[in-house]
Amino acid sequence: MLSRIRPAKHARQKEGGWVRGSACDTIAANDERTTAVAQLTIKINGYAYTVGCDDGQESHLLQMASDVETRIDSIKALGGQSGESRLLVLAALLMADELHDQKTLLTNLQSELSREPRADAEKQRRLARLADRAEEIAQGLEQA
Repeated sequence: MLSRIRPAKHARQKEGGWVRGSACDTIAANDERTTAVAQLTIKINGYAYTVGCDDGQESHLLQMASDVETRIDSIKALGGQSGESRLLVLAALLMADELHDQKTLLTNLQSELSREPRADAEKQRRLARLADRAEEIAQGLEQA
């Protein structure tokens, strides 16, 4: 996961393809450490945006940009051409909706997992009571 994505200098050009920048800077983070930053130019909806990310996160950033581009393409296929801002907002809303669905699913799964140990414990208590009762019956039959 990317810990930091940084906008680079105002670089927004209409150009084709993915371009990897060759510049690598160091910047001071909030905690006074310096971090190596890779500069990448990503293409979304035909526009090039130069952004920075932590070294080693370039392929992840490119994949995220590709995901945004895919959503924009699907929006264009549904409703024709819209302004860039509108397309980006709709793509962001689609991604936020997917994220919400994933969070809901995760919460439900975590809830199920937390219930299972309690259910198992309850089953074990019931089984122990049944075993105790069976022992009592067996002892009663032996004595009779």
